[in-house]
Amino acid sequence: WKDLAQWLQEPQQLARQLQAQSSVIPSLLEAQAAEQRTLKNQLRSLEQSTSRLVDAYQAGALSLQELKARRERLEEQKTRTEHRVEELSRQKRRSLEQRKVIDEVSSLCETLRVGLAHCSFDDRRAIAQLLIERIDVGESSLTIHYIVPLDAGRLPPSPATPMNSSGGPGGATSPSVSSAIAPPGAIAFLSAR
Repeated sequence: WKDLAQWLQEPQQLARQLQAQSSVIPSLLEAQAAEQRTLKNQLRSLEQSTSRLVDAYQAGALSLQELKARRERLEEQKTRTEHRVEELSRQKRRSLEQRKVIDEVSSLCETLRVGLAHCSFDDRRAIAQLLIERIDVGESSLTIHYIVPLDAGRLPPSPATPMNSSGGPGGATSPSVSSAIAPPGAIAFLSAR
């Protein structure tokens, strides 16, 4: 609990981590857009190739069997390319959602931090269940994977008593960005001890 509470009370650490994630998003969006343009050009080229095949068949340069075989290959390529375009669109939406999430995290931490010092055991357990994705235990290490949900509907109710700004738990290490995949509307972090 002390590690989790300290992590929530030090928004500067979280802000640094979010800034690191945020700086990657524009280049990721740029790369996705470039690949999507390339794929759309490929789709146009495949459609033109299909049209040329039909023209060649009509001119008598191709047999019906050859037309069918070539057209089938082109259609398979077209289907794979369309699937990749759809996948890039989903990735773009996730990147944009993550950018929005990053913008909202400070507000979430402040909301949780307000009553952290006076939480009951049940409140602490609910917060821990909400924010701890998993705990990896090694022979000489303990790694806590935090996840920050940004859906206000998932937050536990905050206690009415605000936190004392002079008090705070200690003994936690600085969390770092986790490689864990966070669900939509969440960002994952980890803290190793």
